[in-house]
Amino acid sequence: MITDAILTVVLAPVAWLLGIMPEVTLPAWLSSGGAIENTAASIGAQVGAFNNWFPVSELMAAMPIVFALSGALLVFKATQFLVSIFTGGGGST
Repeated sequence: MITDAILTVVLAPVAWLLGIMPEVTLPAWLSSGGAIENTAASIGAQVGAFNNWFPVSELMAAMPIVFALSGALLVFKATQFLVSIFTGGGGST
């Protein structure tokens, strides 16, 4: 009940702001059937053409490795943090 009241108060300005904004129709390239796939394909083709000057394929091959290493580092640092909490700071003699 209290949560509902808080959400009503917080969301009232948002509802008012959305109510005063004009309605916007989607552009034809986005609203027509299959347009998103065509747009994505054209962007892919343009990026593929950019491969002559910049090694996009190598970059795309390296990105999963970078994300995996970043995730592993995040897990390591979180584990290190939790261990330091449970051992009272640990390691200092």
